[in-house]
Amino acid sequence: MTSPISPNTDKTSDLAVYIFDLLTAERYDLGLEQVFYGNHNMIPKNNTAIVIPGRKTRNLRGVSAPGGRVQNLLTVLIDIMTQDPLSGENDGRLATDKLAEVVEKRIHQDTTMGGLIIHGFIDTWDPGETFINQSMFRVVRMTFTGESRTYLSV
Repeated sequence: MTSPISPNTDKTSDLAVYIFDLLTAERYDLGLEQVFYGNHNMIPKNNTAIVIPGRKTRNLRGVSAPGGRVQNLLTVLIDIMTQDPLSGENDGRLATDKLAEVVEKRIHQDTTMGGLIIHGFIDTWDPGETFINQSMFRVVRMTFTGESRTYLSV
């Protein structure tokens, strides 16, 4: 996927594609085996990142143009998933958390996401487990929230 680079987007898909491209390009350095966009029902490898466009909310920030100027809060969900049946729960959980911390640190190196937003960061960290096709994965779901300002389309 190619990230559209334009100032201040109001599209969660633009932000998600940017994060997807970043993680894909640096997956080996980050310790990821694969990166997917959107929900999946098959995960063939360990150490996977799944990037999912999330929620968008808007607030009016002025009416100087047709439709008005709005503040956008854009979210992207980043699931870091691991599955290692040979490791115990202690070691497996710690490995998943450490991998997610590496990904989080890399994402925070550019809080404007190449200029797509004014500022953004991972504001929610939710560890747990998930089942996909009767297989259990350890997961950390991180929520990235970015702020931008755009004119409302008319």
